[in-house]
Amino acid sequence: MTVTIKSGLSTAHNFTFAAIGQRAYGSNGWDKMWVWDGVSSSGYDAGIDAPPQTWNPSPSTASGSSDVGKHYFQYRYKDSRTGYVSDPSNLIAVTVAASGEEVTFPVASSGTGNVNRSGDGKVDTIVLEATLANGSVFYVVDEIDNLIPSTVVFDISDASLSEKVLPYSDTGHAPPPVFRCVASHKGRLWGLGSVRHEIGTVAATNGSANLVGTGTGWTAASVARLLHFQLENVSYEVASFTDATHIALTSNFAGTTDSGLGYIIVPKSPNLLFCSAALFPESWPVLSFIDTLKEMNDVATAIIPFGNQLLICGSHSMERLTYSLEPFLTIDGRMPDGQLFPVSRSRGVMNPNCVIEVEGKIYGWDQSGAWVWEGAQPRRISDAVDFRFRSAVTSTTGAVNSPHISWHANERKIRFHFGAGSANINDYAEFDLDTGVWGMGGHHTSMLCSTEYADPIEGMTSVYGDNLGYLWMPDRGNLLEGVLPNDIGGSPSTITTVVGTVAASPRPNATTFSISEGNLDSFSSVTPADASFTGMSGAPVYSVGLGESGIVLSNTATEVTMHSAFSTAPAIGSTIYFGTINASLLTRSFGLDDRWEISSPRYIHLYFAPGATDYTLGLHLIPDSTGVYTDWATYSENGVAFTAGSSRIVVKTDATGTGAQGYRKIPIGSKSWRKIQILIEVYKPTEKIYQPLLGYYETTGPSINRIDVDGYTAEYPVDVA
Repeated sequence: MTVTIKSGLSTAHNFTFAAIGQRAYGSNGWDKMWVWDGVSSSGYDAGIDAPPQTWNPSPSTASGSSDVGKHYFQYRYKDSRTGYVSDPSNLIAVTVAASGEEVTFPVASSGTGNVNRSGDGKVDTIVLEATLANGSVFYVVDEIDNLIPSTVVFDISDASLSEKVLPYSDTGHAPPPVFRCVASHKGRLWGLGSVRHEIGTVAATNGSANLVGTGTGWTAASVARLLHFQLENVSYEVASFTDATHIALTSNFAGTTDSGLGYIIVPKSPNLLFCSAALFPESWPVLSFIDTLKEMNDVATAIIPFGNQLLICGSHSMERLTYSLEPFLTIDGRMPDGQLFPVSRSRGVMNPNCVIEVEGKIYGWDQSGAWVWEGAQPRRISDAVDFRFRSAVTSTTGAVNSPHISWHANERKIRFHFGAGSANINDYAEFDLDTGVWGMGGHHTSMLCSTEYADPIEGMTSVYGDNLGYLWMPDRGNLLEGVLPNDIGGSPSTITTVVGTVAASPRPNATTFSISEGNLDSFSSVTPADASFTGMSGAPVYSVGLGESGIVLSNTATEVTMHSAFSTAPAIGSTIYFGTINASLLTRSFGLDDRWEISSPRYIHLYFAPGATDYTLGLHLIPDSTGVYTDWATYSENGVAFTAGSSRIVVKTDATGTGAQGYRKIPIGSKSWRKIQILIEVYKPTEKIYQPLLGYYETTGPSINRIDVDGYTAEYPVDVA
């Protein structure tokens, strides 16, 4: 089920999130920061705009209890659910006559003579504040409903008023500025960084300051930023924002009148670090910021808490911020104590989702690879997989390609998600926290983002979001990439179909087909049942005959409809797999050892733990990065088979027989390539074993413990699942 909690947001800039006060705050450097409480049907913009600064009332007076003298008044808006407030209106003075008076202010939707109601949906209260007679400190006079009363009255003695102190500071409650990264630390929200906006095209007229965009998606964040036209040497400042396709410059366009112009909008100061007021995450004092990475010639990309400090990352540099009480402002005579210290001038992160804290250490990922930081200098950890990272598409702009890191606590592994030569995030490198061993893996759909949450049963658990809007729970035994392995609507022994045969009727087409076996997962995957969660929506589907994969849009017990079509209809009687299938692993390069006798025959030595049943792997040899090797003769022995002209070496990892010992010896001749890589493939789902104590099926496959090649260096162990 898809629930929209916030609409109208830019799809060009990814969001970062932080939790504080049982609310989640999202920021992307282009839209206003917004907040969701996890309960309401929708989110809303964070912060409350102040009332108009033009309040000039003519209040009515009558006999009352107020003390004689000059009182100053102001009012502000409040969300009583959170206690968060706005900055106040301008203040006005009213002198109470010698006999004592009550003072009545009119309340209306607009007008300089009225206390103005707020148009912000989350504001439910107007707070009237006043000083004691001839005083300067403000106190709470009254709180009234934002929508109902037509007046608010001041009729209270100074003795009573002095007991109603403000439960917040007088000022410092401006809405949050626009920034790219948001983090929660020590009772505050922090914001850092900016985005480059270059979406759509612009029509500009010589001598005019007005610009008209096409597909530009402009927001109020563009105001006061710099706009550069492609092929122009002049920078312009944005003066005002009208809507998503109309803005105006502070000066007239000096170029030639034209349309379809490329452009880029960037902030003047891209590395500002802002912080909210303590315990008021929606109140941002205007001067509470600092400029970071000033001597690094870098642009800020991420921020992450680390103990009592904050780690500030650029693309190739890092600083840390330390503070005790107030980082940037002088409060009650106390000087600010925030200090910046350099950490590295060579390591950083690609984007806000490429840094994570795991068990007291910070793991990050930049264009040079992965690193870990424990408080001193960051240490490189990705030597074993840098050859794969170098092939990754690691654009740091836009939403299509977003490298990110996820932590899998149950497996104790950190995954680095990327696209290998593609703009889709289908691949990942996996770092074992305990052994330091790396592995590789992939997904059948592009996983654009990930996060962790505390599951009451599983503990800390990762969740992915794909490019089709589905959420995924990786590494869960009871879900095979969207396919429930047992019928939760019936007996646990009823296994849902994960492999089927294309039926003749109704005749299949490229988008829709039926299977002969039936019993596809068509039950709700949530409790209580929800029809919008029914079935295998989002699950991978693989046609053996076509050699193509797709994603399920919807299904019944016998029929499947795809998100996007196969190249043609799958053949009647052909095999279809659902769930995690057709996986592959590419090893790192094995280097030639000159001490091996060049004329001696060579073997690949495969050491593995067999699965629950017989299983078959496909191995492909890639010598000297020239493509897969196919010059084999047809031959088979001891669970290993070659076919002339085919690159695939079929290897059986039997649960019984000759493979039960967990070893296969694969002959590859006596050629001496300078280096080789091995591609390992699986072609069917792994075995499902029902665990009665757990109440679901687990999937098990062979675990490859080691790969040796005679005359070459050794490979790291990997799992096949």
